[in-house]
Amino acid sequence: KSSSKKGGNKKKGKKKKNKSNKISSIHEKEEESNQNNENEHHNPNWCYSAYREQSDSSPMNAPLITGHYKDELWGLATHPHKREFVTVGDDACVKIWSIKHKKQLLINKLKLPCMARAIDYYPGKEFGQDDYIAIGFGGNVGKGKQKLDGCLRIYKFIKSNTQNNIHNLNHDQNDNVLSYHYSYDKDFIEKHDAKDWISDLKFSPNGKYLAIGSHDNKIYLYQTDTCNGKKLTLINKKKILSKHSSYITHIDFTFDNKFMQSNCGAYELLFWDVKTGRQITSATDLKDCYWSTFTCTLGWPVQGIWPPCADGTDVNTVSRNHSGNLLVTGDDYGAVKLFKYPCVNKDSVKHLYYNGHSSHVTNVRWSLYDEVLISIGGNDKCVFQWKHEIYENDSIRDISPNDEAILGYEVNEVYINVMRYNYGYNIKNTLHSNSSTTSNLLDDDVSFLNNSTGGGDDDDDDGDGSMSSSSISRSSYGNDNTDSGHDELFHKPWVKALYPPKYSLSSSSASSASNSSSFIAPKLQLSIDWVFGYNSVVTTNNLFYTCDIKNHAIAFHTASIAVVQKAQKVINENNVKNKSTSTLKSQVRSQQFFNDHEEEISALGISQDRQFIATGSIGKKPVVNIWHSVTCSLLSKLPPFHENGICALAFSCDEDGSSRQLVSVGQGDNHLHAIWRDIGGHWSNVIKVATARGEGNRIFFARWLRPNDEYMLVTGGLRHINFWTASGPSLQLKKGLYGKLEKEHSTTITCATNHYYISPSSSQEKDKGQEGSYVLITASLSGHLYKWNGRKRMSEPPLSVSYPSPIYTMTSIGNNKYNSRLIFGNYNGEIKIYNVFLEKIGEFSLSDLNDQIKPNQFHVRSIDMINNQNIQKENNEINSSSSTINSRILIGMSSSEIVEIEIFDPFLKHHNKKQQNNNNISDVSSASKQNNMEHLYEEDKIVIKNSTMVMQGHFQNPEYLKYDVIGLAMCPNNSSLFATSGHDNTIRIWESENKECLACWTLASDEFATSLSWSGLIQQQSNTSTSSSNRSTNHVEDVKYISILAIGVGNLTHKGKRNNESSGGGVILLSVPFPTTSTSTSTSDND
Repeated sequence: KSSSKKGGNKKKGKKKKNKSNKISSIHEKEEESNQNNENEHHNPNWCYSAYREQSDSSPMNAPLITGHYKDELWGLATHPHKREFVTVGDDACVKIWSIKHKKQLLINKLKLPCMARAIDYYPGKEFGQDDYIAIGFGGNVGKGKQKLDGCLRIYKFIKSNTQNNIHNLNHDQNDNVLSYHYSYDKDFIEKHDAKDWISDLKFSPNGKYLAIGSHDNKIYLYQTDTCNGKKLTLINKKKILSKHSSYITHIDFTFDNKFMQSNCGAYELLFWDVKTGRQITSATDLKDCYWSTFTCTLGWPVQGIWPPCADGTDVNTVSRNHSGNLLVTGDDYGAVKLFKYPCVNKDSVKHLYYNGHSSHVTNVRWSLYDEVLISIGGNDKCVFQWKHEIYENDSIRDISPNDEAILGYEVNEVYINVMRYNYGYNIKNTLHSNSSTTSNLLDDDVSFLNNSTGGGDDDDDDGDGSMSSSSISRSSYGNDNTDSGHDELFHKPWVKALYPPKYSLSSSSASSASNSSSFIAPKLQLSIDWVFGYNSVVTTNNLFYTCDIKNHAIAFHTASIAVVQKAQKVINENNVKNKSTSTLKSQVRSQQFFNDHEEEISALGISQDRQFIATGSIGKKPVVNIWHSVTCSLLSKLPPFHENGICALAFSCDEDGSSRQLVSVGQGDNHLHAIWRDIGGHWSNVIKVATARGEGNRIFFARWLRPNDEYMLVTGGLRHINFWTASGPSLQLKKGLYGKLEKEHSTTITCATNHYYISPSSSQEKDKGQEGSYVLITASLSGHLYKWNGRKRMSEPPLSVSYPSPIYTMTSIGNNKYNSRLIFGNYNGEIKIYNVFLEKIGEFSLSDLNDQIKPNQFHVRSIDMINNQNIQKENNEINSSSSTINSRILIGMSSSEIVEIEIFDPFLKHHNKKQQNNNNISDVSSASKQNNMEHLYEEDKIVIKNSTMVMQGHFQNPEYLKYDVIGLAMCPNNSSLFATSGHDNTIRIWESENKECLACWTLASDEFATSLSWSGLIQQQSNTSTSSSNRSTNHVEDVKYISILAIGVGNLTHKGKRNNESSGGGVILLSVPFPTTSTSTSTSDND
């Protein structure tokens, strides 16, 4: 090891000389130390060596110097919480060092099976004084490939306090030497997924992820598990990031553990989403992220570190300090350079230069709180510990604002918050405090400011090679007299291309135009007229009928707007494809909007009487609003409580049919639950009555149970279902008990409903007039229905109603054995209806609808239903003898489409006839009643009467997981027509007057339209008349003009990979016919 004090001053040299002469004996040293009390800074390393020489039988048992000895040294990591660091090299040795004592702390030699060049500490504190260290094996010294190249091992190091009786050596009794020993029971974790040797590895700041960079051009991302603080393990699931073109060199995580950046040998800088493992192609999306470490040699804040004419390999390593204001580099010429961070200006950047290494510097790292800098050399195999000094003034009032920046008192605000959160004190106040105050604040492991900022003889040290406070601060922060114009051009290069136009105005007009008061906002205002699209990408069960049944009012959300859409009248059209299936088209359609949300809406819930709607948004402090479904007026805005967004909202099911309570569930890691109560009536005044923390797994739904049930509400999601009760201001959680399930039965619960249910214990009990009860029924990801009694699943086998197709939405209506209906839709577009006995009475597929109504995708994400009693009651048309018994089903698809289907329900018809017969004929025997019911369930069927496409829009591409709408073009010939395109491979033509999609044209599966342009009218060629006999009516003959829609085509990438077999970009021309005025009235809507 070597000190950074190269040369030093004379006082320092004399002090070291005196210390070396005091090793003669213990008693002599004790006497001299008593006579020289002014010499406070003794060297405990020398003292320990003298003690070992006196006590051991052979002085050879006490090495004065130790280090690495073979080939090269590359691996270096500093402890995240202690004043220690670890190194690993080609000699297959791991060495742990004490920064304070300047000695090795590992008792036993840990001999690795082969060389290693990557190492890092686990940053968590769950294991107390014990540490887990990850080591990546392999290296290249010209000896060929080794067997364990690419192997990862995580070793556990147990810390033990070793009392060395050296109290008579001027050594503090409480300053125990802490040593490590490796457990010999082979208690290590091993993974061997990489195909070549590991060049870098990093734990995420929270320790939940471990990233491995290999020379096989891939990054392997693992998840860790602490087993409740007992043992660190790696979860088998891993993500492989394979977008780099060469071997991986450096890896960094953001402080929030969400993103990662990496460099490779091909000089690429790539960004990654840690949770999904996908590449983030837009660097601007992460420009404001705060990186926990910055060791990548390529990036925006390290542009200025590269000297002129340098290639990409000259700088081997960089390290930003924890305060976020200094940057250190190590290069091939043995130099350690100190820069100001960020270092972006290549031309005028200044730095400090330090030498000492005789070979290339392979790694540099800052210690805890930036006390020292550690650098290691490649061929010289040396470990240098550089002391980082901070200048300290007697009075802070004498420092100007510019001087404060030069002295290093500026600390990144994000770092201040980080240190305050992790260590419980304000780091900025610590840096401003004097050394005596600091020593009282920090314990022995972190009290470095006494030695680094304090006075003593070090204040006079101004040697050339020492990193003294004055030289660091002034040079590293550069020249303060920078040219603001130059900085503006550097950060905004487009400014150089701005030139004022030569206005063709009169002098008076020009003078008035130059007056800033003349530039005022326009008096015109924009208002939303219509919204196309329905959000079904990340949310489910967000589409409902409202209480305005007469106007066919429905509620849904898209973007940050909640929409209430109405259709006042319905007209039946001609049957197509199937006799039982026809279309219906609205004459008058309108939309109302609730747009008080600033962020995207993520959850929607409706009250039991369908009058009140609650919507929640995403964001760090998400907002929950309660509003009226008819007027769209805001009733209450709930105070902030949740984090990161709202994932579920549900109103209570009171006995009188109203809803006086609301549950909201957040999307944060804790999934905060809150119960809100209406105390003002009509949700005019709302208070929070109970809260609780949920589980870490994703939550899909929340559902209130009936008032007399044992539990108040239920929530479910990924591999769990929880039942909740209120206990004062807190909610108590009880996990659902699944009982014995088969392998195909999933424990992931996607939705739930309260169904009025009668157990079909025997066929003779179906018409005995017995009363039913409400039962909680849940749907699973495997397509099974589970019935629950309390928090226990009923012992009867689950209903395999949709296996293996998942069920994401389900609802139930009715409160007696005649009108009770359970309806759900699965991932294949199958809609199934069950009666009070959970017997299937109706089934149809959305793929059987006619082409104009058929959705683009058949994944059902939301479903709602109302029966004829609600419709007739709203329209005042109650007629028990009516033969037309209809119910309506509202279906939301993953393709951003909403379909409404009107069905004929003969079971309700028989129920009405039976009621009429009971009023006129009183002597009907029970046997005839039973036969009548059996005939009902055996022969009658539920059939589709009408269907309509209520809403269409662009949707997420299911294969490439992209959902942007990109292209937009207005038709120059018709102001009501416009075209759009998106990642869903479709080009759509819309009509704003009738608010409908007129045409949809689909590209190839790996293509999407990047841009659109619409031409004017072009006269059609005369040779396209009546040559084809099978041409329908006069669709072509009557068209005199066409318009060309030009489409710019790009290729989609699958999970970041470009399709090599695709033809690349191109242009497609679509011919859009326009009928003449004389024949436009006879042209059908299909044209």
